[in-house]
Amino acid sequence: MTFAWQKPGGVFSNGLTMPFSRPVQGVLKDCHFIAALSSYAWMSKLRPNLSGNDGECDLYSFSLFSESRSPAQTVEVSERIWLNNSQYYGARSSDPQEYWPAVYEKAYAAFRSDQITDTPSMKVLDATGNPVMSLVHLTGKTPVFVTNAGLTAEMVFTRIKQKTQGNKTTVPMVAWTYESENAAPAQVIYDNDALVANHSYSILGIFNPPAGGHYVVLRNSFGIGAGEPDEGVAHGEWSHAADSSGSTRLNLDIADGIFALDMNLFHDYFEAFGYVGLH
Repeated sequence: MTFAWQKPGGVFSNGLTMPFSRPVQGVLKDCHFIAALSSYAWMSKLRPNLSGNDGECDLYSFSLFSESRSPAQTVEVSERIWLNNSQYYGARSSDPQEYWPAVYEKAYAAFRSDQITDTPSMKVLDATGNPVMSLVHLTGKTPVFVTNAGLTAEMVFTRIKQKTQGNKTTVPMVAWTYESENAAPAQVIYDNDALVANHSYSILGIFNPPAGGHYVVLRNSFGIGAGEPDEGVAHGEWSHAADSSGSTRLNLDIADGIFALDMNLFHDYFEAFGYVGLH
């Protein structure tokens, strides 16, 4: 396959905002960035920042932050992305008509490699990372980390619930699984699609269905088409406080990578979770 920097067909953003459900992970091992980007968009109305044109393509700028959290660094890149005809190498959008997640990922690659270039090496993102630190890079806010081991499932659920209002998270929040089944204190069985080892997820909120139980609502960075666990998931419609798009309901029965996981399974399968504060 021959990949090259090309302007894709379609539009940068199919709307005035960049919704949380659009980023889909590609072949790069940057689930930490995709999960963080989705959580950030879940909390904030991300809007395209068109900054110019190089004669062939529009230019977009993104504000990113070092681990010291200030000041913001402006990264400007064109809408050219690494493509083989219409096949994406890295991130794509669940809406085939738009490509903003790929451009955002390209800007993040330039930022992470300290390259002032429109053609950064995307390989810098082909490695596991911590999604909380990706949230720091995106927001410049203070990170908080919570390790599940040593806490009960009820304690973990309570910690998450404390950062929700109307069932929805009030801060950008993420979680990640153990590196392997052997690394997990409890007996777990990971798969390649739904509950994946060494993988990052967005936390969207909590769900207490009428039938009972306590669930953590997650979004898999694999996005649309991703499966859900065979057991321990809640179905139906999840009502929540309005998200950045104004929506207050999500259908948990659609194969879009979003599922509600029983708090006990969340405790056992996930090593930790975290978020960035308001400051």
